[in-house]
Amino acid sequence: MQRLSVTLNERVLTSYDDVHDEIVRTLGVPAHYGRNLAALSDCLQDATRPTTVRVLFDREEGPMHDYLEKIVRIAYRVQAENPAVDVRLGGCPE
Repeated sequence: MQRLSVTLNERVLTSYDDVHDEIVRTLGVPAHYGRNLAALSDCLQDATRPTTVRVLFDREEGPMHDYLEKIVRIAYRVQAENPAVDVRLGGCPE
């Protein structure tokens, strides 16, 4: 089964819409996806295919830094309950 993967790069994402556009584009979430943190949590909890959530943080905090930190907390919580979910953190490439 092919792994799904989303990479959320703090340097590139400047709005909530950018974040959720990337999630929709890469994870194939259902049409009723609510484009918010609760909806992301639900989708990750329901994941049956291997799914990687990769968040790349910039050295200087961008406008979405706090929101991306919330996504990381949600993804780690879900990862503890759903073995299909994998969380990876890193720095933005130079």
